Amino acid sequence: MSLEGIFINGVYPGVLSDIYRVHSLVPDQILYLQPFSGQRIVELSDNRPSADASVRLFLSLTDDLPTVRYSCEIVGWNDKRELTGRKREIIDTVIRSFQPTEEGVYAVARGIECVNLLSVWRMRELSKPFSVAELRKAVDDQPVSTKRQTAGGWVYVKYPTQEWLESRF
Repeated sequence: MSLEGIFINGVYPGVLSDIYRVHSLVPDQILYLQPFSGQRIVELSDNRPSADASVRLFLSLTDDLPTVRYSCEIVGWNDKRELTGRKREIIDTVIRSFQPTEEGVYAVARGIECVNLLSVWRMRELSKPFSVAELRKAVDDQPVSTKRQTAGGWVYVKYPTQEWLESRF
């Protein structure tokens, strides 16, 4: 895994609690995050993550936007608009079974067509949550802004070292 990752701003606490509850017992169980966005996460779409080439994901909560509270690894990406048939049925079943606050794979949320379906594993709740400003934007090496008013969106980020990351767990 590289020292680059993605920060997603403001995920519902229940969604992350559901995933964490499973991953605390079975860390390699693939579960799913469905960001509310009609835009592809281009880096994931163009450079598909896998178990052998995962991407670190940092997450804040809807009720604490400037603080990173969870982290996991993205091991897959799908465009929901292209997800059909048996594969969609299986993913829908996994979500309904292990993520009870979700109602399966959804195409639209709050009037927005949702594109990204992230396959994640190894969700961890940080024992030492940290300010999003400790992450640096990959595009310009500036700190991620702590002045967040609403949930939503993502940014490609860098973090100092693997040891720095591990000290948060």
